[in-house]
Amino acid sequence: MAGAEGRRARVRQQLAAGDVAGLRDLAGRLKDDGVTVTPEALRADVRALGAIRVQRGDGTVLALPVDDGSGRGSGPAALLAAEVSSDPDWRIQVGVVAVVALFLLVAFAGWLISA
Repeated sequence: MAGAEGRRARVRQQLAAGDVAGLRDLAGRLKDDGVTVTPEALRADVRALGAIRVQRGDGTVLALPVDDGSGRGSGPAALLAAEVSSDPDWRIQVGVVAVVALFLLVAFAGWLISA
């Protein structure tokens, strides 16, 4: 395996170990294995693999979801949750969306009052 395919296999291997604290930790482990990767490529690999953040002990780790055949954890909502939780900046993105929604609501209320 070469290129992105080989790198993604190494990412999967590291995530399967179950103790990867985050993207920086994962990048360090890959670097120790001799794999150089840009932050953008690593984020894309983690998303493509469907990795999510899960609570373990007193912290969170990146983990690969397991399909138990029950049908739970599939569909658009689960994919969105996995996408949001795998992005380290998700809190900032949610805050920005909330502020934009508030501005739109205020603008709409102003328009209703002036009409």
